[in-house]
Amino acid sequence: MKLIKPFNEMSVLFPLLTLYTLAYLALMGYDFAAKEVFEIPSGLMAVYITLVLAYSADREIRRWIGKELPLRKGTLFVYLWLVFYLVVFIIRSLKPEYALPNDLTKVTLQVLGIFFGSKLSKKIFQVKKGTVKSVFSILKGEEGAIPKTETPKETEKPTEPTKNPEEVVLDLIRKSGRAKREELLPVTGMSRSSLGRLLEQMEKKGSITQVGKLKWSYYVMAGSKGS
Repeated sequence: MKLIKPFNEMSVLFPLLTLYTLAYLALMGYDFAAKEVFEIPSGLMAVYITLVLAYSADREIRRWIGKELPLRKGTLFVYLWLVFYLVVFIIRSLKPEYALPNDLTKVTLQVLGIFFGSKLSKKIFQVKKGTVKSVFSILKGEEGAIPKTETPKETEKPTEPTKNPEEVVLDLIRKSGRAKREELLPVTGMSRSSLGRLLEQMEKKGSITQVGKLKWSYYVMAGSKGS
């Protein structure tokens, strides 16, 4: 049994980003409450934004290569900055003696931009994978359109077994009593020469009998009164 989980960047980046976010927000809050007495030293914003980019990029790379990890609450960082900014801005509007921290607006906008970039990458991946249709497909009516109702198909009648040409010839002669070669051509679908050979074979077998000669000839069942 393995007690140590395999190392991956996400397992480190998420706790580290959480720590940096809470610390940065605390410093921003103290900077705001101190009324310009305290100012956050420069350089922290660049490190923090780089860390947010690394976290977001790592998630998207894993998604695209098919090694996506369980969902983390990365959007929580965006909500924290937006709520903090709104609260601070409202207080600043009501009490002008307070001043917004220097980097607050820049950090909030950059975090929000990274968040939407990640969302865009996710949607592109879903469109490519086929789980979500693109906007162009929706405009073309491929999604959201009213499905066409299919008309019920008529019950297909069972097809009769195909008869061989010899049986077709015998059936026609039985029904009509006699049959000329010209009458047999369309029902058998055979060429004139092929039908001629078939009729000769049937005569030799004793199935039918030819009556008459040339174009006035016709065929009857062997032993019938017409022969």
